[in-house]
Amino acid sequence: MSEKTFALSICIMLLATALAVWYIPIGYAQEEPRETVFVMGTLRNIQLNPMVGYVYGLYRSVLYSTLFIYDENLEPQPWLATNYEKPDPTTWVVKLREDAYWHDGEKITAEDVKFTIDLVKEAGGAMARFVKGIKEVQVADEYKVVIKTEQPTLVAPWLTSVYILPKHYWEKKGAVGAKALEFDNLPPIGSGPFKFVSWKPGEEIVFEAFQKFFMGHPKIDKLIWRTFPSPEPMIAALKAGEIDAAAEVPVKFLRDLEKVEGITTEVVPNSALYDVYFNLAPSESRKGHPALLDLNVRKAIWHSIDKEYINEQVYDGRFFPAVSVIPSINKKYFCEECKQIHPEFNLEKAKAILDAAGYVDTDGDGIREDPKTGQPLSFRWWTAASRPEGVRIGEIVREWFRKVGMDLSEIKVVEGGALWNAITREFDYDLVYWSWSVQDESSILFVFTCDATGPPVYFSSSQYCNPEFDQLYRKQLLAQTEEERIQAVKAAQRHLIENAVELVVVYPGVVSAWWGSKWTGNTPEPTGSFDSGNLNSRMFLYLRPVKAEATTVEETTPSLLMTLVIGVVIAMIIIATVALLRRRSR
Repeated sequence: MSEKTFALSICIMLLATALAVWYIPIGYAQEEPRETVFVMGTLRNIQLNPMVGYVYGLYRSVLYSTLFIYDENLEPQPWLATNYEKPDPTTWVVKLREDAYWHDGEKITAEDVKFTIDLVKEAGGAMARFVKGIKEVQVADEYKVVIKTEQPTLVAPWLTSVYILPKHYWEKKGAVGAKALEFDNLPPIGSGPFKFVSWKPGEEIVFEAFQKFFMGHPKIDKLIWRTFPSPEPMIAALKAGEIDAAAEVPVKFLRDLEKVEGITTEVVPNSALYDVYFNLAPSESRKGHPALLDLNVRKAIWHSIDKEYINEQVYDGRFFPAVSVIPSINKKYFCEECKQIHPEFNLEKAKAILDAAGYVDTDGDGIREDPKTGQPLSFRWWTAASRPEGVRIGEIVREWFRKVGMDLSEIKVVEGGALWNAITREFDYDLVYWSWSVQDESSILFVFTCDATGPPVYFSSSQYCNPEFDQLYRKQLLAQTEEERIQAVKAAQRHLIENAVELVVVYPGVVSAWWGSKWTGNTPEPTGSFDSGNLNSRMFLYLRPVKAEATTVEETTPSLLMTLVIGVVIAMIIIATVALLRRRSR
């Protein structure tokens, strides 16, 4: 090759390189993958032990797995289990997946399922209502369990509502028997789509994607639940972009959030209820108002609360006035006909009931007194921290009460853990505005049985104990046809209404708000995209950032400055090459 040819080749290669660099999108080669982090705000008090906690969404969609999950129609679908068979009316044979792992790498086996159900049966706690009627759990092989029930039944809430626990970890930590209820479960080892990373109580809990999750690893790398003391700072953080989503948004913020460009809101029907608990604990152990034990007083209270007005004024008309403890979303078991026996809002009827029962105002202060004790009909109204709107509802109710000769002496917010302890252990409350997540029909009915009032369960919101209701509960549990069970469930609902056991105010929708301009892939069915207490097991699994356009004009077209720089470089290369050729030619 001659010197001219060599020099010309060098020039061409340099020119080609410059042109190639010119057309590479700016920053394309230098950009590194970013960690995707999703931050959700919540008002819930975090509890890491599912044996005693009630943050169902945390257990169900993040940390743990159930054997089956609910689809959009609230029908069970395989999850940790692949299927089940019933060779006879009292035997359930459940086959497990063989590709499921605990977060520490151990495989999930039938031993874990047996350990979990046996532990819940022995220790009680939050999941005890889901295992009622189970007689025995047997391990058939590594991935198959056989569950025997005491009597033939169609009901199996343990399939969808018991979070399977790691036997090797809980036994190692000594969390067996009654000690399981005291276990801090820190760090928790689960099998869900996210692994525990860290926790600052009252502030935030951090998770990372579990790469070996049996349904495929999540699309985001890190999930953070940030705890807020009240809705106002949570909503402010959402607007400021400090969090990506807000769970259980009070309805009063919806209209404002709907005006914020980029934020998406939704209200999805939920299998839940917001209600007023009455303290009906036995007189020898309770610290509540004695008049609440009188059905006449409870009926007067029912007639003194206008559900439609509360829904319109407090929930912007977005929710649904309620009838019974089975929400209308549970279509087959909802007692539509119970609307005919439900006490309507009627202050005159409330007055007449109290008059006939002997509750009169003897001292002229406008408040009636209990004819037996002389105690004024003035009640404490407490609301859970997760239901702060209960304060406004209490203030509305107080006005109605005063018109019929009753009163609310105290309206205040109480932190969830302390409130639940006052309800289930100390029996020190009068009226409480809170809520229930209805996992299934049998489980919510169990709340009102005698078994729910004391050890080892402690899961009654009213301390109601009535043998007649217990018989109705057992009847639906042991029904042999679906129609028979439907009728038994509806009879149980009628009993609770006729005895004014618990006043269900509204069936809520799950209200969520998030930056829809930044995130996609959220799964709203069933029961909402983001909610700490719902039935959605896929809540965060497919969540991912909204991808920008593959390329943009700005990314593919060089800037004027870059064009000038490249032009100067090319000109210098040509000048240098020409000079070199001239010298060589002399």
